Amino acid sequence: MTDPVRSAALRWPDRWRLPDLLTALAGDPPDDTELARAVLAGLADPPAAPTDAVRRLAAAGEFTCAETLDVNADAIDEARQRYRRDTQHRIALLSARAHQVGLTEPPPPGILAAAERRSADADLMLDELTARVDAAARAQAERLTTDAARLAGTDHPDWLATVRECLAAGEIVAAQRMVAHGPSSTEALDPLAVPRPSPWPYVGQPLPHVLAWYDDPDEGTAGFRDRWLPPPADRDGWRLVTALRAVADEVTADTVTILAGAVDALCGADGIAHRARPMPGGYLASLGGLVDGRLSRLALRRSTLLWVPTDPGPLPASGDELILVYGPAPADPPLGRPVAYLPETELLRLVAPHRGSAPSPRHRLINLLRIVYRQLPVDTVWPRRSRSRGEGLDRARDDLRWTFDLLGGYAPSAVVEGLLHETAGHPALLLAALRTLVPAPGERAPITADDLTDWRTRPQNRHRQREALTDLLRGAPDARVLLDAVVWAHGDDPTAMFTAAGARELVAELVAPTELSPSFNVDVALAAAVATGLIRRTTPDRYVLAGPGVASAATAPGIDLVDAIRTEVDTLRETADRTEHAVRARAQEALIRGQSHLIANWVAARAGLHRTLLEAGDDLPDDVRRQIDTRIAELDAKLNDEPPYWDTSDERWLTPDRHDLAAVLRATHSQHQAACGSAVDIRLDCPDDPHPVYLPEHVLRIALDNLVRNAVDALDDRPNAAPVVELRLTREAASERFPDGAFAVHVEDGGAGIPDGHRDRLWSPIPFSTKGTTGQGLTDARWSAEHCGGTLSLADAPSRHGGAHFVLRLSASLLVD
Repeated sequence: MTDPVRSAALRWPDRWRLPDLLTALAGDPPDDTELARAVLAGLADPPAAPTDAVRRLAAAGEFTCAETLDVNADAIDEARQRYRRDTQHRIALLSARAHQVGLTEPPPPGILAAAERRSADADLMLDELTARVDAAARAQAERLTTDAARLAGTDHPDWLATVRECLAAGEIVAAQRMVAHGPSSTEALDPLAVPRPSPWPYVGQPLPHVLAWYDDPDEGTAGFRDRWLPPPADRDGWRLVTALRAVADEVTADTVTILAGAVDALCGADGIAHRARPMPGGYLASLGGLVDGRLSRLALRRSTLLWVPTDPGPLPASGDELILVYGPAPADPPLGRPVAYLPETELLRLVAPHRGSAPSPRHRLINLLRIVYRQLPVDTVWPRRSRSRGEGLDRARDDLRWTFDLLGGYAPSAVVEGLLHETAGHPALLLAALRTLVPAPGERAPITADDLTDWRTRPQNRHRQREALTDLLRGAPDARVLLDAVVWAHGDDPTAMFTAAGARELVAELVAPTELSPSFNVDVALAAAVATGLIRRTTPDRYVLAGPGVASAATAPGIDLVDAIRTEVDTLRETADRTEHAVRARAQEALIRGQSHLIANWVAARAGLHRTLLEAGDDLPDDVRRQIDTRIAELDAKLNDEPPYWDTSDERWLTPDRHDLAAVLRATHSQHQAACGSAVDIRLDCPDDPHPVYLPEHVLRIALDNLVRNAVDALDDRPNAAPVVELRLTREAASERFPDGAFAVHVEDGGAGIPDGHRDRLWSPIPFSTKGTTGQGLTDARWSAEHCGGTLSLADAPSRHGGAHFVLRLSASLLVD
């Protein structure tokens, strides 16, 4: 009956005026019912204007239909991108669930392509995938229930009940872990596997009154004996009750010591010394038991102090250590310090039996950590560090579940998987998300899927993610330009691969070469982006974004990536100009200072050698006297030279540029190995990744050449040893001298080493031996290192080849303040 209507509608040029009709016509296969409903609705409603039709079609997910009207393309793109993000989110959740239940079938490959055209088609494919995953999950749950019942038998009903609770909540992984480890395991395998103690029912009862019930349970309320009295065999539980009673009677150094020991013993850390120290206002003791190896990747404090106050007043100074204050929290707890409060009733909750038996020390520890960290900010639990290579999403997933749990905002697997997808599992982006998703202490509750949806749809949260991205790349502006260019080209497609050459072409397409800073280097930018974890290297020259969450953070609402890239390029060029000016100024100052030091060193060397002649007198052998006379003549010639050794008019001393330290070190190795031939084995241990530095290369080569020559010369002092010199390049963590970290060039030799008596004058140009050298090599190397903003020192660790071990350190930052 509807065929004539359909044919007429398809021939009608103004059919866009009835958006519902367009939607019905787009169905595949056609739906006659929908078509009839659309015709009737169109007859009842006034025809739509073009912009209104586009808005309605885009809202309904009819993107291809909306594009036929050729108006308001931005609104269509925005709606399509929003739906694409939602579709990717659903695919990620379904893929994670499929992996958990052993369903290896990949999602249909055409889902995202369907989402580009029509949301209803993609939804249908997603619904079919959901049905398959649900069926596999039910089958997996049945198998786990059967296995758990067999393992539990009649001896472990509580364990079996916990497994069933995990399955009822849809937490397949938690149940799998429990079944795999068996009912006898006391490990904290998953937050759901650690039951929380019951709420304290005796609020308002005086503590001494309640403590008396532990001596005579018949004095307590109905149910006290069964619900709250530790079993007779629970030695650690009764030890804590005794300690609480002692502190309630009198707060002294002895009773606080007893309490600290009892708290640690309850958490499985017995035998630690806890001597309490009297301080103004109370007693302070250290706790050693609030550490769990399973949570070692989190930012939990490794050191905890127990403070038992005797008078109200300020807390003791603690640095970065966590202070656990015995007693209820005040109305206005101190801000900006890691401080948590431990009321007596919370400890009594930990002592209580669970289903008739004493909880394991590991479970009690987890519950104590829950009490502590639900009072503290997100940053005290979630680490700021980047995930190391090889540390994949499985660990991030585990860490995130425990983070939600300890903060008091338990989140189901769907929330964890969704958040990992939205942030690409990157710790910095996750931290920014957690700061807005997890409520403040005192207001925390379990995080639901609706909470995550609300978080995802708020534009300000995506702007916070972009700010986190900006902070992460603040020291690598090249990487920021590159990342935005890749996102502009590939969007949020996590499978889109690109090469260094392709990235170079992308940047050239967006930015004219004349606008780029001469120091911009795609290889360096790629290395920095890989180091931050935002881009992954899949093969030696193929890269992908770490996940759609990176693109989502980069493309916050209202951000035009092309404009952002041009702004970043302008900032990069200005920064490069300032940096070059600063480096040139530093180099010029170093030249002037170096000239004066050089001349002073030559004068000191000449005076020292002359003094040697005078003091030795006739006892000095003729050959040694001739060598010293020769060196004095050499120094006289240098002092009479004009201009001095380092010429301030030579641009090589002043002009900095971006260089790859690894490449310079490889060239130095090749040069000196060729010069030495087979007589010396000059070994090189140098990573393939670029190690960018910004300095005058000529000066850097002087430092390296002098160090290598010094090492080769030192081999003569130990003729029977293997003639080995080793060059090694490493990356060092941030320090006070190098806030952004440092690149360290180690130069080790197989010579006799530096005698203890010569270390004090190591950098003096006066020689140690009578080789005929001026002793200026190490002085030149050290001055050149300082000229480049670095340091040169004799390492504390001995050479692996028996001789001297020098370390040249250069800043890993390309920026100079």
